[in-house]
Amino acid sequence: MVECFFQKIKWFRRIATRYDKLDASYLAFVYLAAIAILLFYDKTPDFSNKV
Repeated sequence: MVECFFQKIKWFRRIATRYDKLDASYLAFVYLAAIAILLFYDKTPDFSNKV
């Protein structure tokens, strides 16, 4: 699961190439990318609506 997360986080070019010079701004974008992955790229099926 962790390996898959790091693979997905590499989709963000800004993180993979380290455009930010300051550690704080780099870490902030890592947080934003993690939130985006959790919200938009999570493809787990939802079986809560079973009838």
